[in-house]
Amino acid sequence: MPHDELLKWYAYLERRPIGWRDDDRAAKVIQSNGVKESAIKLFPSLKAIYNAPTEGNDPVSTLKGSALWTKMLGAVGGDKLNL
Repeated sequence: MPHDELLKWYAYLERRPIGWRDDDRAAKVIQSNGVKESAIKLFPSLKAIYNAPTEGNDPVSTLKGSALWTKMLGAVGGDKLNL
């Protein structure tokens, strides 16, 4: 993997931290039980998700043309990847 592609994957993982969906789900459950705090205050990992840049300004969007991305799409069920 080229160095610039590796750096883009690091940027991607910073914007989409592992486990963010679990944090988002937990925040919604907590809020449905009456907690008035924002999801970002409850789980700081969600700040990267809720404050994500738009697609046009996103340097991570260039990963879609990379060799690793192509291999991921070729994997079983890979055609269902959505970002």
